[in-house]
Amino acid sequence: MTAGRALPRARFLLGLLWAVACAAPGEAPLDATHALELRSGWDYAPAEKEVAQASGLWFTGGTPVPPRLPAGWQPVRLPHRPEAEPCGFYRATFAVPAAWAGSRVSLVARAPGVTAWVWLNGQLLGVRYPSALDVRLDATKALRVGARNTLLIGVAQPSSPGDGLAACRLEATAAVGVARLAANPWCLAGGAVVDVALDVANGGRERFEGRLELALEAEADGKQPARVWRRASDVRLDAGQALTLAQSFEPDPPRLWRPDDPFLYRLTATVQTREGQAVRTVPCRIGLRSAAASQGRWLANGEWVRLAGIAATVRGATLLCTQPGQAIPLSMKAAAGKEPPLDELLAFCDEEGILAVLDAPACAPDTPGWAETIAALAAEALRHPCVCGWLVRGEGRGTRGEGGGAREESEDPESEIRNPKSEISTLARLRELTPRLPIGRPLPCTAAEAKDFDFLLSRFATRPGREDDDAYGRRLDDLVRDAGGKAVIAIDRVAETDDVGRTDGSLAHRLREVERRSQVAALAFELDADETLLAAAEKRLSPFRLNPPSHEARLDRETFVLKTRFEAHLASPVAQRLPCYSLAGCRIAWTASRGDALVAAGAVPLTNAQPRAIEGGCQPGRGEVEWRIVGGASAPREEAIEFAAELHIPSGRVLARHASRMSLRTKDGRAEVSVEPLDKREVP
Repeated sequence: MTAGRALPRARFLLGLLWAVACAAPGEAPLDATHALELRSGWDYAPAEKEVAQASGLWFTGGTPVPPRLPAGWQPVRLPHRPEAEPCGFYRATFAVPAAWAGSRVSLVARAPGVTAWVWLNGQLLGVRYPSALDVRLDATKALRVGARNTLLIGVAQPSSPGDGLAACRLEATAAVGVARLAANPWCLAGGAVVDVALDVANGGRERFEGRLELALEAEADGKQPARVWRRASDVRLDAGQALTLAQSFEPDPPRLWRPDDPFLYRLTATVQTREGQAVRTVPCRIGLRSAAASQGRWLANGEWVRLAGIAATVRGATLLCTQPGQAIPLSMKAAAGKEPPLDELLAFCDEEGILAVLDAPACAPDTPGWAETIAALAAEALRHPCVCGWLVRGEGRGTRGEGGGAREESEDPESEIRNPKSEISTLARLRELTPRLPIGRPLPCTAAEAKDFDFLLSRFATRPGREDDDAYGRRLDDLVRDAGGKAVIAIDRVAETDDVGRTDGSLAHRLREVERRSQVAALAFELDADETLLAAAEKRLSPFRLNPPSHEARLDRETFVLKTRFEAHLASPVAQRLPCYSLAGCRIAWTASRGDALVAAGAVPLTNAQPRAIEGGCQPGRGEVEWRIVGGASAPREEAIEFAAELHIPSGRVLARHASRMSLRTKDGRAEVSVEPLDKREVP
């Protein structure tokens, strides 16, 4: 068979396999999800403001009307980035397999930065205000199974030029399933509670009788088996009926989520038939933590937190690295052009111990799609322990201007169109949805504008060097004064970082300045830099230090016997007094090698009577190990050994490294050792 004939045949077989998979649900698990990606077959037409207003796409309030479609359709493929027009329409025609009959179908669209209006077969599925979350709408009733369907998506008022439709798909699941699973963990003085609310819906044509089981599982840590707490309820649903259920868990003893110990529980909701067969299973991971801002301090789990690290501003959130080794993975995860949806990014931060401040758009309550977007963001904020607060924002850089067009990018980091009434209504709604999360607003602002908020966030741009360094203390003093006693998060966007030495010196100076001002809860640097500079910056900002190990050597016949002692500590006096930096559970992983050959290796737990900050501060952690280098029948009288040690937290992340070259020799029947540090090989 020739290559020209093989390619069409391969495409036909792939299509046949996909059709069989969708058309034979009886051979797949009942709780399987079938997805239909809509990448091609799209047309796009830009719309002028007048057409958009007639179609209900402009922010005029009221009930949307069926759209009056523009002319000038052009074929496109997703992801698609429109030009500078303020509005546009996407249109696609598709068919779904007949086997989807009786399934619950959701439409998922990724349209970041735009207000999205979605019609399916002429029925409005919903409207969503711009956010970094995917738009998820119920398409079950509007979908025509086994026939052609027409999907129309209107996008309006992009946050920045080029925002459009990135992806779109349909998901089919069992007719009976969990339509919503919301978890709200919160901490008490002596424990923790997880409140769970979920909607169970029957989209089929027959009555359903079964059981709903909730399970909260604490994952095994290698020492103890996994603990599971269970709750169950009987479920009886007529065709088309939905039911809301609520349950609570009190894990005992609770293990709290901390940036240095990002422990997560697994919550699973399963709808079962009477016979115990799973119809739908919905899992999620949650963490137990509390966050507050009070009296100029930022509190996590009731403990005072101050941070200095690397920051990343992504669509919908500001992310703050809390531990060494986080900046490079975060920069790769949130790289421009590859940024995942916000919920996926928050799940990554949950696992890594990175903190997130979510953006909440300040709008009038009757703005189309705003209430649904805020509710979806609040659900994510409650579920993800990395979320430590809200930032109520106006219309930021690149958003629409007063005339409806896109604004030009501003050099002012805080250039925003603000509406005090919208801010107050947004603040009130967030207090209602997430009462235990602190809420902040950007600086600059007046005392009257800031009085109802819990903290303030300032972004500013600097350059490395003496000029900005000399004025840094005054800049921080101005922020503290303007905050009026509230906690401050400072985001320093450092430009022109090509000179690594000068940048390192500036970071060291600024770190000393912020340590003197306790009201600054976090100073985070945004660096447009490569991995080398990010690693150097993390090393400079990290409070963790691994002292050079000390070695003692002796001879046992023809064998070198070495005793190595380790010590790790917190270099900053401020960090020593803060519980957010801890040596609890840390260990030293070490290796000794002769060239490419490994001679010895091991891990040493650090002993520390006071590994976390309480009265008097965190004490150094120490450990020691004895190891051997066997010489054989004719032991050499001299050895050259490369020795490397790493400070690890319990999850395995490296906090600090040290490398050295050891020279071992025998003299007068005794062993001698000398050590030469390899500073250039140290990596933070």
